[in-house]
Amino acid sequence: MLIALAALVVAPRTIRNHRELGHWVAVSTNGGATLFASNNDTARGDFTPEDPAFAAFDARKGGDEALHDAEGKAFGMAWIKANPGRFVELIPLKLFRLWGPDGEGEWAYQGYYVLLLLGFVVAALVQLAQRWKAPERLGARLIGWWALPYGIAAYPSGIALVFSGQSRFHYPVMPFICLTCGWLMADWWAKRAARAA
Repeated sequence: MLIALAALVVAPRTIRNHRELGHWVAVSTNGGATLFASNNDTARGDFTPEDPAFAAFDARKGGDEALHDAEGKAFGMAWIKANPGRFVELIPLKLFRLWGPDGEGEWAYQGYYVLLLLGFVVAALVQLAQRWKAPERLGARLIGWWALPYGIAAYPSGIALVFSGQSRFHYPVMPFICLTCGWLMADWWAKRAARAA
């Protein structure tokens, strides 16, 4: 049902793409180019259009966007197969570019952002510790609904492993990170109040 609803949402764009491009393209034709820009001899973990390898590839772009996209995918996948070690080396850079900076106004509130990320990690450790120590009170399973924000955060992280890390892609996760940090603060206050009583 969820997939059908998502397909319905993008259907007008897909129909438009078929009419304009002559190919069935669900949303956009930049996946292959992004894959190659993030996986080549001069890649740095971010989407860098000025990268020499990508600039040379992009200069070859003709009028067929779908063909250019397919070529980018083929070049990117061929590079990954030929350079698995370098591909693995790029993963930490990609994840840093996804989660490290927080957009254009980052310096105005970078400290707050770092505290949110630290709180997100600490909350997971607290949840696991509580469930490990008292399974009869919190349920026998270590993983429950509390882990949903971490699953949501894993999705853009998984994409960044293959493509590039761009800070704008972590924005949909931030409300869940804030909620998790709110839970952590509420849990801390409740324990503090219990100790005081």
